[in-house]
Formats: sequence, C-alpha cells, structure tokens
Amino acid sequence: MIRFIATDLDGTLLTHDKKISQFNQAAIHKAQEKGVIIALASGRGETSLRNYAEQLDMHRYGGYLICNNGQKIISLRDNSVIDNPCLNQDLVVRIFQFAKVHGLELIMEGDDGTSVFTPRHMTVIRFVYQRFSRFLDSNGKYGLKSRLNLFGITQERRINKITHAKEISTAYFKIGIAHSQQRLNKVIQLLNDEFNKELEVFRVNDTWIDLVAAGVSKALGVKQILDLHAIAVNESMAIGDSENDIDMLRFAGIGVAVANAMPSVLAMADEVTASNENDGVAAAILKHI
Repeated sequence: MIRFIATDLDGTLLTHDKKISQFNQAAIHKAQEKGVIIALASGRGETSLRNYAEQLDMHRYGGYLICNNGQKIISLRDNSVIDNPCLNQDLVVRIFQFAKVHGLELIMEGDDGTSVFTPRHMTVIRFVYQRFSRFLDSNGKYGLKSRLNLFGITQERRINKITHAKEISTAYFKIGIAHSQQRLNKVIQLLNDEFNKELEVFRVNDTWIDLVAAGVSKALGVKQILDLHAIAVNESMAIGDSENDIDMLRFAGIGVAVANAMPSVLAMADEVTASNENDGVAAAILKHI
C-alpha cells in the first residue's frame, strides 16, 4: 500500500506551459482523500512550490514541499522546516570563479533573493530576455518564454546582479548554471572533477545544471519525511524526469519515470508512465493507490 508520493514539477507534474492538468489535479486530490501524503519535490524555491501546492489543496491535507533539490523541507500542516546544508561562501566563490573562466551564467538562490552572474557575451541576451518577459503571458505565449529561460528563470524575488567575488553572500540554497547544451556538455565533467565530493551536480535539462551541497538531494528530503511519519520505504513512490530525480526514484519503493524523461532516468526507473503532456503523474498515482 502506498502511503507517500513525491513528484517532481517541471517536465513531470507540469505541462510545457507550467500548469497542472485537471487529470493530475484530480488524481492528487483522490490520493490525499485516501490519506496519502503528497510532496512536491523540485529544484524550485519555496514561493514557487507554495503556489502549486495551493492549487492541490495540500495545506488542507498536510503535504510537504521539498525545495531546492532537498535543501529545505517544509510541512504545509504547521509550516515547520527542516534546513539541510547550504553552499558556503568559500565554495560559492570558487564556483563563481569557475563560471567566469568557462563563460557560464549563474543563478544563485539565497536568503537575500536571487543573485545572477551573467558573462559579458551573454549580457545582451539577458537584457533582451528581461525586456521581452514582461510582455509574455503566464502561458509562455508562442513558446518564447520557455526558450528565453535558457538565460535565466522568471524571477519571483529580488534580483542581485553579481560582477565580483566580493559581492557573494555568506550562503546559498542552490545554484543553477545556464548555457547552451553544447557548452554544458563540455563543462559538466570538469565541474565534477574540480569539486569532486563538495557538490551534488545534477543535469536538469539540456541547458541547465543544478548545484547543491554534498549529501543534499530530493532523496534526503523523502527520507526525512518518511521518518517523521514512520512510513516504510516500500510504502512510498516517487515520480520524475531528470537527473536530479534519480536518487529519489532509486530510494523510493517505486521509482516512476515519465515517458519524456532523460534516457538515464528511463533506464533506472522501476516503471515508466505516460509523458508530462499526457497526465503521466495521474496514471501512476491511480495505478498504485
């Protein structure tokens, strides 16, 4: 019997226009009515996850948010928080220097908002993105918003522009690295080699890499929630599509990949469900509750 379900958002629960389909909403409501605890597990921050949780009535049923790839766990029943390790200042300075050498954009999430470092060759594109994004509707009309997201995310908090290492704050929850698929293909192994066991490095999609502190993952968040409720691992299910979901899918009793998942995720999943555009989360939930 499944008592806990964790689902990723982008590419999994959400459609391409960043919405939760009616079928996925209905399936999650049904699971919660049966007493299943739901967690949204994402690289996104708290504010964004809370917005989606409201659509799913998760406050009413006592769901959880696994934010920043597992760095922060929030109970929606009582707003209690589990804080897992952040990226410290010294480490972030070294990541910043790596980004400068390799011409990568950094999007750094911390207590003081979102800090962005944009290399000179990407400055014009960043300016165009910021100008155009205000004219695009919430659905990402004509697909422009999704394509422009290569150079940063639609920000929900204060943005700090970083140009020098001395401007880096004391700690960050998570860092995103953005660039073209070709550039990221070249640097991801260099990242792993240089930072070895100091970071968790996750390829989220072709144009985005997430960095969190060593030992932090969505799987850690799932384990902490299961422990709080004395739920056995074999009573849990996780659904995802990207490399930052792999640890979570491996840890859960049933690890489910949506059909559009990365090949590495499809290869290790216990099951494959329909794609994010075809209500794959709903199909997996209804199969197991």
